Amino acid sequence: MNGFLEVLRHPKEKLQELRQRTESHGAQGARLLEAGNFAEAEASFRLALAGTRGSPSRRVGLWLQLGAAQRKQAKLAEAEQSSLQALETAMAGQDVGLQALCLHALSDVLTERGDLPRASTALEDAIRIDAHRNSPDPELMARRLRQLGIVFHRLGRAEESTARLREAAALYEKTLGEMHADTGRALAELGAAYRAQEKYAESEECFRRALHIHGQRFGRQSREALRDLSELARTLSEAGDLKGAIAEYERTLTLQENMIGGRFEELAEMQLTLAGLCADVANYGRARELLTHAVGGLKSTGGSRLAIAHEALAHVQESLGHLALALTELERAAPVWESCGRMKELRANAEHRAAIVARMPKEEETAAPPAPKEEKESVPR
Repeated sequence: MNGFLEVLRHPKEKLQELRQRTESHGAQGARLLEAGNFAEAEASFRLALAGTRGSPSRRVGLWLQLGAAQRKQAKLAEAEQSSLQALETAMAGQDVGLQALCLHALSDVLTERGDLPRASTALEDAIRIDAHRNSPDPELMARRLRQLGIVFHRLGRAEESTARLREAAALYEKTLGEMHADTGRALAELGAAYRAQEKYAESEECFRRALHIHGQRFGRQSREALRDLSELARTLSEAGDLKGAIAEYERTLTLQENMIGGRFEELAEMQLTLAGLCADVANYGRARELLTHAVGGLKSTGGSRLAIAHEALAHVQESLGHLALALTELERAAPVWESCGRMKELRANAEHRAAIVARMPKEEETAAPPAPKEEKESVPR
């Protein structure tokens, strides 16, 4: 029998049944979303939304959960529409707290879509609404300020980015405490914003504070602390304090090497970076040692980073006057560039090999390898 006619005949019983069914679909969708079954979660939320009008706050929650399930499936256009539907429902119900929540969710989707101007507008609107409420949630406000600072940074609005991130860090510290992990994360992001403005003293202070927090909270070998240490070293390097940067990178590298279950790729990246700094201060012996380890670590994965490591090692060998060894490293890099389809780098590699052969003494000179077929003008597909 038609469900609508059943409602007309037994209104109270059928409306209660529909409400229960809707709540069941919503609860099931929430469980599926939590379990990572996003496609089925989306279907459950759609059934819940179709089942009954429900209260505005209930429907806003369902729309936002539907949008979250869609985002997890990279259905960003659909997620944007779900967020807009949630916002429209919240505005119809005149619930300013829900409106701010919907604007925040919308900004997340827009940021992921790369629509940063609209994302910043949505966040600013959410912050403005919260600022006029009687009892705004300070932690939620800090999150929005932090996200707005990141969006401003990506938009190139450096001064505004720093201002928002500074506000966020201060609010996290006031609300959650100076040693809270979120305070540390906000300080690290503020440090990156200062560095982008070449305010290196301020950047160094932020990263040292973040490092202290994360080191205390998670341990000095945690990913958070290692990231802070690496960023601190980068700040010192960009500020021209190469000796200070090398000292911090060496400290980070030692911790990385002692990590149980550490990733070889991360260790190799650290070795490459530190080797570059050592070469800049003419410490070629240490640079060669680091690059030799990096090459060994990257062999299993291959790719452009392996070619870069071989060519960096060739540069160090060349600087030490070991032209034959430099040539060998360049020859090892060439097939790696070939496998990546990187013709520009492959041609540069061949030119470098030819230049080294021309410089080699006659008794050491070996015939230059023939130009590989990949160096033709044809462009790979």
